[in-house]
Amino acid sequence: MSVDSRCQICGEEGESIDHVLFSCPLARQVWALSNLPSPVNGFHSHSIFHNIHFVLSLTKNNRIPLETRRLVPWILWTLWKNRNNLLFEGMVFLVEDILRKIKDNSVEWFQAQEIEKVEDARQHSVLSSQCCRWRPPPKPWLKCNVGFSWDKHTNLCGGAWVLRNSAGKVLLHSRRAFAATGNRQEAELLILLWSIESMTSLKIPRVIFAIDFKELVDAVSRPRAWPSFKNSVESILRALRCLLDWRIEHEVRKSNSGAYLIARSVTMEDRSQSYVAIGYPFWLHEVFTNESCVT
Repeated sequence: MSVDSRCQICGEEGESIDHVLFSCPLARQVWALSNLPSPVNGFHSHSIFHNIHFVLSLTKNNRIPLETRRLVPWILWTLWKNRNNLLFEGMVFLVEDILRKIKDNSVEWFQAQEIEKVEDARQHSVLSSQCCRWRPPPKPWLKCNVGFSWDKHTNLCGGAWVLRNSAGKVLLHSRRAFAATGNRQEAELLILLWSIESMTSLKIPRVIFAIDFKELVDAVSRPRAWPSFKNSVESILRALRCLLDWRIEHEVRKSNSGAYLIARSVTMEDRSQSYVAIGYPFWLHEVFTNESCVT
Protein backbone atom coordinates (compact mmCIF):
# COMPACT_ATOMS: atom_id res chain seq x y z
CA MET A 1 0.00 0.00 0.00
CA SER A 2 1.37 3.35 -0.99
CA VAL A 3 1.44 5.79 1.95
CA ASP A 4 2.38 9.43 1.76
CA SER A 5 4.59 10.08 4.81
CA ARG A 6 4.49 13.85 4.38
CA CYS A 7 2.48 16.12 6.69
CA GLN A 8 -0.63 17.06 4.69
CA ILE A 9 -0.75 20.48 6.37
CA CYS A 10 2.81 21.80 5.95
CA GLY A 11 4.33 19.24 3.54
CA GLU A 12 7.22 18.25 5.81
CA GLU A 13 8.60 14.73 5.34
CA GLY A 14 8.28 12.15 8.14
CA GLU A 15 4.97 13.04 9.75
CA SER A 16 4.74 11.81 13.36
CA ILE A 17 2.49 12.26 16.38
CA ASP A 18 4.99 14.72 17.83
CA HIS A 19 4.95 16.69 14.56
CA VAL A 20 1.13 16.84 14.40
CA LEU A 21 0.75 18.00 18.02
CA PHE A 22 3.80 20.23 18.51
CA SER A 23 6.18 20.77 15.56
CA CYS A 24 3.84 21.53 12.67
CA PRO A 25 3.55 25.29 11.95
CA LEU A 26 -0.22 25.07 12.52
CA ALA A 27 0.29 23.42 15.92
CA ARG A 28 2.93 25.99 16.91
CA GLN A 29 0.55 28.81 16.05
CA VAL A 30 -2.24 27.28 18.13
CA TRP A 31 0.02 26.82 21.17
CA ALA A 32 1.40 30.36 20.80
CA LEU A 33 -2.05 31.96 20.57
CA SER A 34 -3.48 29.96 23.48
CA ASN A 35 -1.63 32.18 26.00
CA LEU A 36 0.05 29.10 27.49
CA PRO A 37 3.81 29.54 28.15
CA SER A 38 6.11 27.70 25.74
CA PRO A 39 9.30 25.80 26.66
CA VAL A 40 12.38 28.01 26.88
CA ASN A 41 13.99 26.36 23.85
CA GLY A 42 10.74 25.46 22.11
CA PHE A 43 9.09 22.07 21.90
CA HIS A 44 11.45 19.12 21.59
CA SER A 45 11.53 17.92 17.98
CA HIS A 46 12.17 14.24 18.76
CA SER A 47 10.57 13.53 22.15
CA ILE A 48 6.80 13.25 22.38
CA PHE A 49 7.22 12.26 26.06
CA HIS A 50 9.12 15.47 26.86
CA ASN A 51 6.53 17.65 25.17
CA ILE A 52 3.49 15.91 26.69
CA HIS A 53 5.10 16.11 30.13
CA PHE A 54 5.66 19.83 29.71
CA VAL A 55 2.08 20.69 28.65
CA LEU A 56 0.55 18.48 31.35
CA SER A 57 2.68 20.25 33.96
CA LEU A 58 1.08 23.51 32.83
CA THR A 59 -2.33 22.25 34.02
CA LYS A 60 -0.97 22.25 37.60
CA ASN A 61 0.63 25.69 37.41
CA ASN A 62 -1.50 27.94 39.61
CA ARG A 63 0.12 31.06 38.17
CA ILE A 64 -1.69 30.41 34.89
CA PRO A 65 -5.40 31.36 34.84
CA LEU A 66 -7.67 28.35 35.31
CA GLU A 67 -9.53 28.92 32.02
CA THR A 68 -6.21 28.83 30.16
CA ARG A 69 -4.85 25.78 31.97
CA ARG A 70 -8.00 23.85 31.10
CA LEU A 71 -7.30 24.25 27.36
CA VAL A 72 -4.35 21.79 27.27
CA PRO A 73 -6.26 18.51 26.64
CA TRP A 74 -8.59 20.25 24.21
CA ILE A 75 -5.69 21.63 22.18
CA LEU A 76 -4.19 18.15 21.83
CA TRP A 77 -7.54 16.61 20.93
CA THR A 78 -8.52 19.31 18.44
CA LEU A 79 -5.14 19.27 16.65
CA TRP A 80 -5.43 15.52 16.23
CA LYS A 81 -9.02 15.73 14.96
CA ASN A 82 -8.03 18.57 12.62
CA ARG A 83 -5.35 16.36 11.04
CA ASN A 84 -7.88 13.54 10.55
CA ASN A 85 -10.49 15.91 9.11
CA LEU A 86 -8.01 17.04 6.49
CA LEU A 87 -6.82 13.52 5.68
CA PHE A 88 -10.19 11.79 5.46
CA GLU A 89 -12.67 14.55 4.66
CA GLY A 90 -10.52 17.22 3.03
CA MET A 91 -11.67 19.85 5.50
CA VAL A 92 -9.25 22.62 6.56
CA PHE A 93 -9.86 25.03 9.45
CA LEU A 94 -8.16 28.36 10.06
CA VAL A 95 -6.14 28.86 13.25
CA GLU A 96 -8.73 31.33 14.58
CA ASP A 97 -11.52 28.77 14.05
CA ILE A 98 -9.48 26.05 15.75
CA LEU A 99 -8.85 28.25 18.79
CA ARG A 100 -12.50 29.26 19.04
CA LYS A 101 -13.54 25.61 18.89
CA ILE A 102 -10.98 24.66 21.57
CA LYS A 103 -12.25 27.35 23.96
CA ASP A 104 -15.91 26.59 23.31
CA ASN A 105 -15.43 22.86 23.86
CA SER A 106 -13.49 23.45 27.06
CA VAL A 107 -16.13 25.78 28.51
CA GLU A 108 -18.99 23.42 27.54
CA TRP A 109 -17.19 20.42 29.02
CA PHE A 110 -16.57 21.98 32.44
CA GLN A 111 -20.05 23.46 32.58
CA ALA A 112 -21.41 19.96 31.93
CA GLN A 113 -19.27 18.60 34.78
CA GLU A 114 -20.67 21.18 37.18
CA ILE A 115 -24.24 20.39 36.14
CA GLU A 116 -23.54 16.67 36.58
CA LYS A 117 -22.11 17.27 40.07
CA VAL A 118 -25.21 19.21 41.09
CA GLU A 119 -27.46 16.48 39.67
CA ASP A 120 -25.47 13.73 41.41
CA ALA A 121 -25.67 15.63 44.69
CA ARG A 122 -29.41 16.04 44.29
CA GLN A 123 -29.93 12.36 43.51
CA HIS A 124 -27.68 11.37 46.42
CA SER A 125 -29.72 13.61 48.73
CA VAL A 126 -32.98 12.04 47.53
CA LEU A 127 -31.63 8.50 47.92
CA SER A 128 -30.22 9.28 51.37
CA SER A 129 -33.52 10.71 52.53
CA GLN A 130 -35.35 7.65 51.18
CA CYS A 131 -32.91 5.24 52.85
CA CYS A 132 -33.29 7.04 56.19
CA ARG A 133 -37.09 7.02 56.21
CA TRP A 134 -39.24 4.33 57.72
CA ARG A 135 -40.66 1.96 55.12
CA PRO A 136 -43.89 -0.01 55.59
CA PRO A 137 -43.98 -3.82 55.33
CA PRO A 138 -45.67 -5.54 52.39
CA LYS A 139 -49.18 -6.92 52.91
CA PRO A 140 -50.09 -8.98 54.92
CA TRP A 141 -46.94 -8.64 57.03
CA LEU A 142 -46.59 -6.48 60.13
CA LYS A 143 -43.41 -4.64 61.03
CA CYS A 144 -42.03 -4.62 64.54
CA ASN A 145 -39.48 -1.85 65.03
CA VAL A 146 -37.28 -2.65 68.01
CA GLY A 147 -35.33 0.01 69.91
CA PHE A 148 -33.02 -0.10 72.88
CA SER A 149 -31.04 2.26 75.08
CA TRP A 150 -28.33 1.14 77.51
CA ASP A 151 -26.71 3.15 80.29
CA LYS A 152 -23.22 1.81 80.96
CA HIS A 153 -22.99 3.65 84.30
CA THR A 154 -26.11 2.13 85.85
CA ASN A 155 -26.32 -1.01 83.64
CA LEU A 156 -29.97 -0.08 83.10
CA CYS A 157 -31.43 -1.01 79.73
CA GLY A 158 -34.60 0.31 78.15
CA GLY A 159 -36.38 -1.57 75.39
CA ALA A 160 -39.32 -0.78 73.13
CA TRP A 161 -41.12 -2.21 70.15
CA VAL A 162 -43.65 -0.61 67.81
CA LEU A 163 -45.93 -2.77 65.67
CA ARG A 164 -47.24 -1.27 62.41
CA ASN A 165 -49.14 -2.53 59.39
CA SER A 166 -48.60 -1.92 55.66
CA ALA A 167 -50.51 1.37 55.86
CA GLY A 168 -48.09 2.69 58.46
CA LYS A 169 -50.70 2.59 61.25
CA VAL A 170 -49.31 1.91 64.72
CA LEU A 171 -51.28 -1.02 66.12
CA LEU A 172 -49.43 -1.53 69.40
CA HIS A 173 -46.31 -0.42 71.21
CA SER A 174 -44.55 -1.56 74.33
CA ARG A 175 -41.81 -0.49 76.71
CA ARG A 176 -39.79 -2.43 79.27
CA ALA A 177 -36.90 -1.79 81.66
CA PHE A 178 -34.11 -4.34 82.26
CA ALA A 179 -31.84 -3.93 85.27
CA ALA A 180 -28.26 -5.19 85.76
CA THR A 181 -27.43 -5.84 82.11
CA GLY A 182 -23.71 -6.57 81.90
CA ASN A 183 -22.86 -5.01 78.52
CA ARG A 184 -24.31 -3.60 75.33
CA GLN A 185 -24.33 -6.94 73.48
CA GLU A 186 -26.25 -8.59 76.32
CA ALA A 187 -28.73 -5.69 76.33
CA GLU A 188 -29.35 -5.99 72.57
CA LEU A 189 -29.98 -9.73 72.88
CA LEU A 190 -32.39 -9.26 75.80
CA ILE A 191 -34.42 -6.65 73.92
CA LEU A 192 -34.68 -8.74 70.75
CA LEU A 193 -35.68 -11.91 72.66
CA TRP A 194 -38.29 -9.92 74.58
CA SER A 195 -39.70 -8.53 71.31
CA ILE A 196 -39.90 -12.02 69.77
CA GLU A 197 -41.60 -13.32 72.91
CA SER A 198 -44.11 -10.45 72.74
CA MET A 199 -44.98 -11.18 69.07
CA THR A 200 -45.41 -14.86 69.96
CA SER A 201 -47.75 -14.01 72.85
CA LEU A 202 -49.78 -11.73 70.58
CA LYS A 203 -49.95 -14.54 67.97
CA ILE A 204 -48.70 -12.38 65.12
CA PRO A 205 -48.39 -14.76 62.12
CA ARG A 206 -46.02 -12.79 59.87
CA VAL A 207 -43.68 -10.23 61.36
CA ILE A 208 -40.59 -8.33 60.28
CA PHE A 209 -38.27 -7.40 63.14
CA ALA A 210 -36.51 -4.16 62.21
CA ILE A 211 -33.54 -3.46 64.50
CA ASP A 212 -30.55 -1.16 64.44
CA PHE A 213 -28.18 -3.75 65.96
CA LYS A 214 -26.39 -4.50 62.69
CA GLU A 215 -23.96 -7.07 64.10
CA LEU A 216 -26.82 -9.13 65.49
CA VAL A 217 -28.64 -9.05 62.14
CA ASP A 218 -25.47 -10.19 60.34
CA ALA A 219 -24.90 -12.94 62.90
CA VAL A 220 -28.41 -14.34 62.40
CA SER A 221 -28.17 -14.22 58.59
CA ARG A 222 -24.58 -15.56 58.43
CA PRO A 223 -23.86 -17.44 61.67
CA ARG A 224 -20.65 -19.05 60.40
CA ALA A 225 -19.10 -15.64 59.83
CA TRP A 226 -19.86 -14.62 63.43
CA PRO A 227 -18.70 -17.52 65.67
CA SER A 228 -18.53 -15.30 68.76
CA PHE A 229 -22.31 -14.77 68.48
CA LYS A 230 -23.07 -18.51 68.33
CA ASN A 231 -24.91 -18.71 71.68
CA SER A 232 -26.86 -15.54 70.98
CA VAL A 233 -27.93 -16.76 67.54
CA GLU A 234 -29.05 -20.12 68.93
CA SER A 235 -31.18 -18.35 71.55
CA ILE A 236 -32.77 -16.13 68.91
CA LEU A 237 -33.52 -19.02 66.53
CA ARG A 238 -35.09 -21.06 69.35
CA ALA A 239 -37.39 -18.14 70.19
CA LEU A 240 -38.32 -17.63 66.51
CA ARG A 241 -39.50 -21.22 66.12
CA CYS A 242 -42.75 -20.25 67.79
CA LEU A 243 -43.57 -17.79 65.00
CA LEU A 244 -45.21 -18.88 61.75
CA ASP A 245 -43.17 -16.60 59.48
CA TRP A 246 -40.52 -14.01 60.34
CA ARG A 247 -37.71 -11.84 59.04
CA ILE A 248 -34.99 -9.86 60.77
CA GLU A 249 -33.79 -6.73 58.99
CA HIS A 250 -31.33 -3.98 59.82
CA GLU A 251 -32.86 -0.52 60.09
CA VAL A 252 -30.77 2.60 60.62
CA ARG A 253 -31.36 4.58 63.80
CA LYS A 254 -32.89 7.52 61.93
CA SER A 255 -35.72 5.40 60.48
CA ASN A 256 -36.06 3.54 63.79
CA SER A 257 -36.39 6.73 65.81
CA GLY A 258 -39.86 6.06 67.26
CA ALA A 259 -38.90 2.81 68.98
CA TYR A 260 -35.54 4.25 70.03
CA LEU A 261 -37.08 7.34 71.68
CA ILE A 262 -39.51 5.19 73.67
CA ALA A 263 -36.64 2.96 74.82
CA ARG A 264 -34.49 5.98 75.69
CA SER A 265 -37.20 7.31 78.00
CA VAL A 266 -36.24 4.49 80.37
CA THR A 267 -32.59 5.47 80.74
CA MET A 268 -32.87 9.24 80.20
CA GLU A 269 -36.18 10.06 81.92
CA ASP A 270 -36.38 7.25 84.49
CA ARG A 271 -39.65 5.87 83.05
CA SER A 272 -39.11 2.33 84.28
CA GLN A 273 -42.73 1.08 84.27
CA SER A 274 -43.37 -1.60 81.66
CA TYR A 275 -46.54 -1.75 79.60
CA VAL A 276 -48.23 -2.65 76.30
CA ALA A 277 -50.59 -0.10 74.75
CA ILE A 278 -52.68 0.47 71.63
CA GLY A 279 -51.36 3.08 69.20
CA TYR A 280 -48.32 5.23 69.96
CA PRO A 281 -47.39 7.55 72.86
CA PHE A 282 -49.04 10.95 72.50
CA TRP A 283 -45.70 12.72 73.03
CA LEU A 284 -44.37 11.11 69.82
CA HIS A 285 -47.35 12.11 67.67
CA GLU A 286 -45.25 14.11 65.20
CA VAL A 287 -42.68 11.32 64.73
CA PHE A 288 -45.19 8.61 63.92
CA THR A 289 -47.41 10.91 61.85
CA ASN A 290 -44.48 11.84 59.62
CA GLU A 291 -43.47 8.21 59.22
CA SER A 292 -47.00 7.09 58.35
CA CYS A 293 -47.02 9.66 55.52
CA VAL A 294 -44.29 7.65 53.77
CA THR A 295 -46.83 5.03 52.80
